[in-house]
Parts: sequence; C-alpha cells; structure tokens
Amino acid sequence: MGTPGSSGGPGPTRARRRRRVLWGKDAQYHYTDPARSWSSLALLVITLLLLAAIGGSWWQTQFQAIASGSYVPAQTIVVAFDLGGSVRCATTGWSGNFNPCVNITDRQVGTRGEVYAGMNDVIIALTVAGAIACLLATLGMLGVRISRVQLTLEILLVLCLAIVPFGLMGISAALGPGPQASSYCTFLSANVTSCPYFWGGSSAGTIPGSCTTCFLTLGWGSGVAFYEALGAAILAAVTVGFLWRGRHGPFTVAENRAWLQSNEPLKLPAATAPTEFVPGAPGPPAPPGRPPVSALHPRLRISGRPWNCPQCGRVNSGWARICTSCRGERPVDPPPGRAR
Repeated sequence: MGTPGSSGGPGPTRARRRRRVLWGKDAQYHYTDPARSWSSLALLVITLLLLAAIGGSWWQTQFQAIASGSYVPAQTIVVAFDLGGSVRCATTGWSGNFNPCVNITDRQVGTRGEVYAGMNDVIIALTVAGAIACLLATLGMLGVRISRVQLTLEILLVLCLAIVPFGLMGISAALGPGPQASSYCTFLSANVTSCPYFWGGSSAGTIPGSCTTCFLTLGWGSGVAFYEALGAAILAAVTVGFLWRGRHGPFTVAENRAWLQSNEPLKLPAATAPTEFVPGAPGPPAPPGRPPVSALHPRLRISGRPWNCPQCGRVNSGWARICTSCRGERPVDPPPGRAR
C-alpha cells in the first residue's frame, strides 16, 4: 500500500487531512459521538420549523356546513389568530350578499393581542438560538473545537429550544381562546357556544347565508404554527437528551489526545521484511491474525482506505472493522511499500 499522495494510491481526502492535523500523522483511531454529528441536522430542522412558525396561525376556529348525504363540506369559515396579533378570515362555498368575515377585525385587541405579539417575539428569538446552536454543532462536526464552552453553550441552547415552546403552549392552553375569539365563536355558532376551552367542538346554529339543509358544526383548536413549534420542541428534547448523555466525552483536541493515550487499542505485530525464496527451504511462518474486534474499544473507529472482504469480496468502508455483508474480519493491512 503506497503512502498517501504517492503513486500507490489516490491522495488524501479533505477529511483525512483534517484527521492528520488533529490527531497526528500516525494516529488511526479517535473518539466519536454520533449524537454530536446528528445534532447539526436536527438543529437545522428545528430552526426551519421555528422559522415557519413565525407569524403563523396559533389558534383557529372553523365553521362547516356539511351537505346531507354526501358528507362533504359545502361551506366553511376559518378564523385564524396569528402570532404577532393579526386575525385572518377565509371562506369557501359562500354565496349571496352576506360576507361572514365582514364583522371580524384584522387585529387582536387588548391583552390577548399583546400576548400573541410577545409570543411571536419569543419564537423569533428561539429561531435565532436554533441557528446559533446549529452553527456550533456544525463547527464541532467539522473539527473546529476551540473550547468545551462551545459544547456547553450548544446544549444550553437546545435545552431552551425544548423548554420554552412547551411553556408557550401551556400558557396558551391555560388562558384559553380569549374574549375576542369567544365572541367570534358565539357569532359563528349562532349563539350555541363561545369556545370555552382551547380545544373543542360543537354543533352550530344557522347563520345568515348558511346552508339550511346542511349539518352545521363548529370546531376550534391549535393552528399550524402551534404544531410547528410542538414538533421543534419534541425534536429539541430528543436532541438535548442524547447530547446530555455524552456531555462528559472528550471534545477539544487536547481532551481527545488524552483520551487516545488512555484508550489506545492493541497494536498489531510489526511486519517482518520479506525473505528471499529458496527452493526446498521451509517458508516463513504465517503472520499472526489481527486482534478480535472485541479487543478494540467500542467507540473506536478504524481509518484507512476501503478494503475488500477476503470471504465475499465486498468493498467495505475504510472505517469498517468487519464486513457489512458477511460479518467477516477485516484483514491485516500489508506493510508499507507493498501493493494492497
């Protein structure tokens, strides 16, 4: 096997050059934590979910007129209360001179409007925090690890991304729809209900312009932005759990070097120089096999070039210790200077 960059094989990739800088020219093993690598992708998804939730529908109520026999909504009215304090009203299947959205304002008033405006500011701040945490995780995955504070700050930010959205949801559910939303529910249901709880549903009465032969219902509950924030919080809770579990593992270059010295795997026997073949003379003893996989630390990874399994011929990654097809042992690498 030729040395990297020589005529015996292709030059080193960028990842292998990075390993050489971090761990030394002859090091073949290093500490890995899959949670730290996957956290960058998880944080990207969390940030995108929070970004989509900004200004989105947090609570909404929906009136439906369902045609008898077909069970298909013939008329709908959706009133959405958005983060930031705006109110949107949309209708389908409505005809005639009466517009059911005419008496619905486009802004939330009073304390409830201030609450929704404040929650939107919190979602914006969480989006920024998610972007910073994603950047820290990506830098760590790429090998830029200046201090352990980098990992600690990432874990704290992810913890905030998990706790704060749940707090916003709990406050919203405890406060309920509010007076303005309750008045809209009373109007849309023809005085049947005022939406007393955050989630619910009820039959509705006939309102001006509605279908008189249809089954009328009114439902209310969380909007799209609510579920986007919920998905971000759940994913953040899972991510911070895995990061917290491996928080004591080595992170900086100095910590990894110290860990490598105390967890160095078994050394393979040194290869002997080839001897000249003499007809009739006994051949050299067979080289000893490599140590079993169980002798290696479970969190060690083997670096090197891709290798062919001697049993099934499958080409395996240079990081694989056993064949991914037949589970056969990885052969001992030939001495430097020999062809693979």
